Amino acid sequence: SANAILFVDEAAARFGKRSDVHAPHDRYANVDTGYLLQKLDAYAGPVILATSSRTKIDPAFLQRLGYVLHFNTLPHPTPPARA
Repeated sequence: SANAILFVDEAAARFGKRSDVHAPHDRYANVDTGYLLQKLDAYAGPVILATSSRTKIDPAFLQRLGYVLHFNTLPHPTPPARA
């Protein structure tokens, strides 16, 4: 209702791939991921996820993204290329 953009920096840390449960904390991490998926589905506004490790994001999140933009930062563009 606030017309806000939800921006998540370092998204791979919060939206990471779910794993097999080998320890108690694995189970809770997977529950958190499921909860975030529900909240992302329910959010009506735009959501921007930023990460330097796209391969670490759970595929279920990637399926929900309308656009995926890849910015290659290395090597840095020259001043004429930036113009």
